[in-house]
Amino acid sequence: MRAKLSQQRIFVQGVFKFLLTFLLLFTITIGLLKAQNRTVSGKVIDQKQQPIAGATVVVKGTNLGVATNAQGAFQLAVPQGKNKLLISILGYKSQELLIGQQTQWNITLEESIIQLGEGVVVTATRTKTDLQSLPQRVQVLDKNIINNTIANDVSDVLKKNAAVDVIQYPGLLSGVGMRGFRPEFSGVNQRTLLLIDGRPAGATNLALIDMNNIERIEVLKGPASALYGSRAMGGVINLITKKSQGNITGQVYASVGSFNTTETGLALGGNISKKLDFDLSFSNFSLGQDYRLGANNIFRDALGSGKAERVNENGEITEIDDARLDGGHYVGTQYNKYSGSLRLGYQINEKWRADIKGERFFANQVNTGPDIANIIANAATPGLKDVDRYSTDVSIQGQLAPNNTLIAKAYLGVENNIRYRVSSVANSTALNTYKSGDNNNRWVGGQIQDIIQLNAHTITVGVDYQHITQDNISFSSTGEENPVSIRRPNFTLGNLGIYAQGTLRFLEERLTATIGVRYENIQYNITGTDNFESRNQNNQVLSPSLGLNFKINEQLNLHGTFGTGFTTVGVFQIAGYDERVLNDANGNPTTNADIWQGNADLENPQSTTFDVGISFQSKKTGLNADVTFFNTNFTNNVVAQVQTDANIPTPSGSGNTVRNLNTYTNAAATTLNGLEIVLSYDLGALNNYKHSLKFFANSTVILEALEIRDIFLRGEIQLEMHNVADLTINYGIRYDNLKWFSTQLSGRYVGHRFDTDWSYYLGGLTVNPNGDYADIKYPSFMVLDYSLNFKVAGQHQIGLRIANLTDENYYEKRGFNLPGRAFYLRYTLSL
Repeated sequence: MRAKLSQQRIFVQGVFKFLLTFLLLFTITIGLLKAQNRTVSGKVIDQKQQPIAGATVVVKGTNLGVATNAQGAFQLAVPQGKNKLLISILGYKSQELLIGQQTQWNITLEESIIQLGEGVVVTATRTKTDLQSLPQRVQVLDKNIINNTIANDVSDVLKKNAAVDVIQYPGLLSGVGMRGFRPEFSGVNQRTLLLIDGRPAGATNLALIDMNNIERIEVLKGPASALYGSRAMGGVINLITKKSQGNITGQVYASVGSFNTTETGLALGGNISKKLDFDLSFSNFSLGQDYRLGANNIFRDALGSGKAERVNENGEITEIDDARLDGGHYVGTQYNKYSGSLRLGYQINEKWRADIKGERFFANQVNTGPDIANIIANAATPGLKDVDRYSTDVSIQGQLAPNNTLIAKAYLGVENNIRYRVSSVANSTALNTYKSGDNNNRWVGGQIQDIIQLNAHTITVGVDYQHITQDNISFSSTGEENPVSIRRPNFTLGNLGIYAQGTLRFLEERLTATIGVRYENIQYNITGTDNFESRNQNNQVLSPSLGLNFKINEQLNLHGTFGTGFTTVGVFQIAGYDERVLNDANGNPTTNADIWQGNADLENPQSTTFDVGISFQSKKTGLNADVTFFNTNFTNNVVAQVQTDANIPTPSGSGNTVRNLNTYTNAAATTLNGLEIVLSYDLGALNNYKHSLKFFANSTVILEALEIRDIFLRGEIQLEMHNVADLTINYGIRYDNLKWFSTQLSGRYVGHRFDTDWSYYLGGLTVNPNGDYADIKYPSFMVLDYSLNFKVAGQHQIGLRIANLTDENYYEKRGFNLPGRAFYLRYTLSL
């Protein structure tokens, strides 16, 4: 053990020495290169001669770039050998300029909603990078896509556009998974990382994110632990919030719809003064009555999806009727939610700026609908919960030198979930409600990032720190606080990550290579109580990555990546200890005990992935396509291990003898692989984009997705990855005359998924006499949405939206079906 710690200490010291030497050498090099830079400046305006604030001006082939200020002005150092600028902003056509000897520019951008990826700059890779040159698969859901999606929360936007897997319950609870990893909606050990502006979101539940403040969503598919550390196994979702500059603009809106749904909100942003800018948003959503389930089921009948299948461990298949409660009302699905955010930004000088942002989400007395099987059995009592989330961050960024940008950020996030138990009162229609639990998660952290530009190459080094605290409290029906369970203890989790990432460009920038590595030190601490003592453990992870993107010609690119991802193990699994003394037949204590003990040598669950693909993109023809194959080796999933009749002394030194030793081990590797396919064609290209008629499709095909899990009372077993569809397709057609009218018909197909059939497995002798484990295979489903938008007199917009057009009765999680057909009418006033 000492030798292991010594090796770890030597490794940590080596990493620090490497980074310090690395920074010193590059700082010296930058000083030598300063004299070779030249400075260009200018102003970006629209066709009405109004300044465009927030436009990105990038030296093409580098990560050097700035955003225009409130007056549309910019100033930028251009390295020797670089002669092109790329100017882009959402809502305008991107423009590429040949610099030549000119140093002063006035640039006019044309309005456009057409986005084919040209000039789109993403930050999901921790530096601003042109989307087309990235080796990684990144999908950008811009404001236009978000506005055309019928969505109540972020998970709706993702599942209807990004071909990801989602688990979603009534009553504000949802999670997402990518590339064959099952979606998760709770806990701090998830396998998809959620970020807000590049920092941890401070949320485990996607339904608690403020939608009104999102400018765009970047979906990075594939492992990214070399960039972000823990949880980035299947991918990263980066929510980019609004950062308005220039004249103050905004909108107010109101919406009414089916099931007594109402929504109101506002969003404002711009410059208060020359140096001070802001964004403000607020929204209120109310589902005023229990929603109705679908009844017509045109696609369910066409797909033959009226039955699920029970598949037991012997391979026996039994059909189960899944056409339940068609057209019925789902009791206990009403709720109200409120969210708001405020950001203030200050331009300190031409090179430095600071921002502070805060956001709040809360919803009280949220109904959490029961399993519809209980509704059918007339035995349903809805659950209740209060949810509250808030977060804030402070950031400062600027140029240490023309080729050196520093970004520093500190953040805080808190997510609180109070649960209430609802039960019937004997001989009465009244319900008894009491507070049964209080769960609180708290994130505190900071990031320092140094971006160094060397001609066409970019080097990024940085340090991340995060401290997570989880406190769980349960209560009895009399209101008394229950003792904390030693096997579900409160804990803190500390992460310190040091990383370096290089983006290298060769062959006149036709070849882009990314190479990175991250070292992570993780500290697990169990919070002690009167009943058990504090315990701690730590481990380290090294995560490498490599990516290549080769431009065959202006339209065709080959891309591929290799990388690893990981998520932390459970704190009790690595650091816990519980000793239970056994009693004899008379109830007296013996000298024998059962032990539950964490395994200090556990490895973190890890994924090793390679992907390879080819993309085609042509603005001239309006065609955009990408096909990517991915293969993941998923290893070290944590499973329980029991040694019976151990007959050894207890590790605690209590003098007792161990009867059963319960501990944890890492499972063997399994494989996850599949295809990701993106295709779109805009007929507007035939008319030079004077209008847009776009056909689009986005699909994930899972070829294999297996997981070794520890099942209650069953032990270790290899299963199909749960809640992951074998085929997911988002598709549609969108028309926009780019003036006053737009319309969209979109659909989502979700294929077969697996889940544990608990009602059968734990159903007892009458249901399952042999005690066989069984999965249930969900049927496929398909849902259509339709939207229609008119602009009147420039400032006014009226929208009609129809969700679930064919009135399907479907679910993401069996027993918790989602709403049938719903109509919404929305009015928006632009300010």
